[in-house]
Amino acid sequence: MARKRYGFDEGKIQRYLKEGRSGTSARYSPWLTVQDVPSSGRSHRLHGLTTGRLHHLLSDIECGLFYLADWSDTVTDIREQFPLKRDATQHRCATRRGTSP
Repeated sequence: MARKRYGFDEGKIQRYLKEGRSGTSARYSPWLTVQDVPSSGRSHRLHGLTTGRLHHLLSDIECGLFYLADWSDTVTDIREQFPLKRDATQHRCATRRGTSP
């Protein structure tokens, strides 16, 4: 069986922005959810004590780090699947390829 192709185009990015996939603390909505990413691996959806919301974790490593952060007294917010700034990443990729952005 063929796997569904996964990728981003400008339309998908704009749809995610319109859906409000951002915020902080209990109002944060992750850029990627467990349902958004096709995978044969393990994923987790856990309720956070620190934030009071559901967290979408895409691997066991993320899950372990989440538990450490959630139980830490110094952590005040946890934002998983946080999108990077597009301008900075596009500039970085262009610099590595040796082309101008």
